[in-house]
Amino acid sequence: MKTPISTVLVVMMSTAQAFAGSSQQVGVWSITPAADSHAVLIQTVSDHAKLDLICHNGKVWKVALETSDPIQEHAVDFNRGIPTTRMSYESQGASNASEDWAVADGGKTLFAHAEMFEGKLDRRWIERLSSSPTIRFSFDTQDSTFQTGQLTQALQSAGCSY
Repeated sequence: MKTPISTVLVVMMSTAQAFAGSSQQVGVWSITPAADSHAVLIQTVSDHAKLDLICHNGKVWKVALETSDPIQEHAVDFNRGIPTTRMSYESQGASNASEDWAVADGGKTLFAHAEMFEGKLDRRWIERLSSSPTIRFSFDTQDSTFQTGQLTQALQSAGCSY
């Protein structure tokens, strides 16, 4: 099976070696520039996962979730050209909604994915995240709740737009 370039880049960008320099903190968000200064990692953590926003050349390029435990193979659908898993989310007490997220990095990285409208999908996720003080993701057998307040300030501080 071929691995899409975006999957490879998410895995590369989410590793500590790709980022250098000092991080700055905006609320619960840490902002770390990449060694080549073309990208910035904006990240917050929960008990079991990290929520990453990767900005490239001043624009949000990818929204990704790094899990502490890999997604189990039974929860992955391999019938869509790329592996996906069902992700449910809840924000501001709204009922659960769900969509399929791509699975990479041996099941430890999930990212919002739409083959034709990926940029629009990432913008929609930034709007969801920045409009709620918390968001809870449920996937496989894991739940992770993130404090998402101050995301707009973190994006501005990083010089990143969507």
